[in-house]
Order: sequence, then structure tokens, then C-alpha cells
Amino acid sequence: MDKEILAIDDLGTEPREIIEYDNVLSPIIDLISYRYEHQLPTIITSNLTPQQISEVYGKRIGDR
Repeated sequence: MDKEILAIDDLGTEPREIIEYDNVLSPIIDLISYRYEHQLPTIITSNLTPQQISEVYGKRIGDR
């Protein structure tokens, strides 16, 4: 089965949360979590250190 690869360039430059109609959304966290749970390949580049990624996005995302 073919799986599409997603590449995210420069993680950490986007807003962490988005407020839409009083709902707080975390699109990057949701996206990475979804792709991990469904075993979809994802390539991410960032100038953040692994520790900074964990601080910004949480330990669960930093571990992925």
C-alpha cells in the first residue's frame, strides 16, 4: 500500500494555536499526532532543538 509523504519545512515558525470562533485549535500538534497514529511518513525540518520542540509542542510530539 502506498502512503503519501508529508514534508513540513521550518517547524516552529507558525502560530502554535489558532482561535476560531472561541475554539482554540492546535493544527500542527493535531496533524503530527494524526500522521503518527496512522503510521504516515512525515519529514520535518526545524531550527528548534529537540528540547525546544518538546517545550513548544509538548513531550508527546517532541518524542515523535
